[in-house]
Amino acid sequence: MFEQFSKRNQLRVFGVPESNNGNLKEIFQGIFENKMEVNGSQLEYCYRLGPYNKGDKYPRPILATFIDAQQRNLIFNNKKETQR
Repeated sequence: MFEQFSKRNQLRVFGVPESNNGNLKEIFQGIFENKMEVNGSQLEYCYRLGPYNKGDKYPRPILATFIDAQQRNLIFNNKKETQR
């Protein structure tokens, strides 16, 4: 039950291109502030899931964990802003 409770602060994000330069957390902060207009997002940590394979067709998904579920819900509800 505790594991399920802790997962409510997480989001899986697909389609973010892989790059060797830059911190993944800083990239997300930029997306939240510039495209979603959400300032001061409380992103605790984020990392890519699975091993890196150079020949993969799609980039690996990212697991982002927020400090609280309210911040996660704000990002989740504003996700359509990045598609415009």
